[in-house]
Amino acid sequence: MNQDLLNGIFEFVGSLTIWANVRKLRRDKEVKGTHWEMMIFFACWAGFNLIYYPHLNQMWSLAGATSMFVSEWVWVGLACYYTLGSDPLEMDLTEWVAGMPPQEYFDNVEIDTPEPTEHAKAAVERYHEVVLPERDRSLSNPYSPESILLLQEKYGK
Repeated sequence: MNQDLLNGIFEFVGSLTIWANVRKLRRDKEVKGTHWEMMIFFACWAGFNLIYYPHLNQMWSLAGATSMFVSEWVWVGLACYYTLGSDPLEMDLTEWVAGMPPQEYFDNVEIDTPEPTEHAKAAVERYHEVVLPERDRSLSNPYSPESILLLQEKYGK
């Protein structure tokens, strides 16, 4: 294994740890336990590596450094976003990812509902025609065997 491949693996594994921090930062929505200034320094260093590794013809290191650069700047961006006093609800993308915007997106939105079709009106009328037996409120426990027998006698089996 050559030094370029080994360094590229270390850079890539390092980026995975940064992605774990990105995930935790998105979940917590606040910067705690680290200084964001330190991450800016290392993100700039990763940017320098994007120029330096091609000069040395170290392509594996460049690939790992690219992953490191992206993960660090995503972390710095989120840290700045949450540190500068944003509303945490504005950044909640979990429902968007699932295909449904968050509820706040629909607040104060008026929706014009069309008139029901004749088929739908007929279905509603059929539903209202069905007579369901009303619950006998005189029974102390409507689920007791005695109550069930009384209901079966009254309404049939």
